[in-house]
Amino acid sequence: MRKIVYIFLNDGSFDDELLQACSQHSSLLEPVGSQELFLDLSSFQRIGDILEALAATLADLAGRASMGLASSPLLARLAAHRCTYPGTAHSTCRSFARGTVNIVQVIPGQEALFVGTFPLPEFAPLSARECRLLNRLGYVQVGDLAGLGPYRLKQILKRDVSSLWQNIQGRDYTPVRGLYPPERLGYGLSWEEDSRGPGQLLEFIRAGAGELSSRLERRQVGCHLVEMQLDLSGGTNLIQQRRVSPACHSRERLTMILEGLLPDLDKPVDGLRIFLSDLKPLEMRSQDLFTLRYTYQQEARERKRSATLEQLLQRFPGRLGMGMEADRREQVLLFWDPWRFSPGR
Repeated sequence: MRKIVYIFLNDGSFDDELLQACSQHSSLLEPVGSQELFLDLSSFQRIGDILEALAATLADLAGRASMGLASSPLLARLAAHRCTYPGTAHSTCRSFARGTVNIVQVIPGQEALFVGTFPLPEFAPLSARECRLLNRLGYVQVGDLAGLGPYRLKQILKRDVSSLWQNIQGRDYTPVRGLYPPERLGYGLSWEEDSRGPGQLLEFIRAGAGELSSRLERRQVGCHLVEMQLDLSGGTNLIQQRRVSPACHSRERLTMILEGLLPDLDKPVDGLRIFLSDLKPLEMRSQDLFTLRYTYQQEARERKRSATLEQLLQRFPGRLGMGMEADRREQVLLFWDPWRFSPGR
């Protein structure tokens, strides 16, 4: 089960010192703006001591803060920002304070009931216009929308409601992205027992590759080290990694590398984490219109060569070498040809 922590600073903002302190408890940190932060603690069996340490750190460095703990980012954010608690909501969550930090935990298994007691204006997936429209139709709480069904809800809101319908039922499969420290990118996701098939795992890997490749393109960097961590049922972890050259930044190549890292598993997989490190800036060049065809052919050959090399590395792991660098080759040839670097030639 996922364990997502959402932190909101009431007075201050997250600085490098506070982010560094939070990164000691989780490898997946996603800052949102200057006052919000998501942490993924799904890899830990018990998180009570971690919450105590986080609360003490926030009290010392940030002052007043709100913390939400749930099985998804949406529920954790809603728990931290909830304003009112009707009688039925008290049985779906527990609240306690640690110094100047208020912590609200959504009880596992009560997600749908917890979301159902929310007033529509406090439900983040709905816009203000949609809330006014639903209020005019007599719907006040999120639980009132559960009886509509997705088809009727789509007719009212006139948009795709597939993700909204999952949120109404207390489910949210949004991953936590590892954006801190900036020298590394991460992607983490856990799922329920009905999504443990090998085909579903490949879909999660392709989705993670697409998300991470878009981040790489946005930063205009490439990664040289790809690492994949798998949480297997029974509490065991499996770590696979590969160093790549040249730098990887495209979705197709990253997907191919991750699929090659996936071993033959005899246990169901409960969670997946992908990390890209050793990030280096990409070399950008302007297009030469006079050699457009030649350049396109060169890039096509390079992509084909990279794809063939990745397939060979997946088929023969650890048995293929990348060859010597050019400068080392020239140094070796210097022993047989002393005049090779003569300035007169």
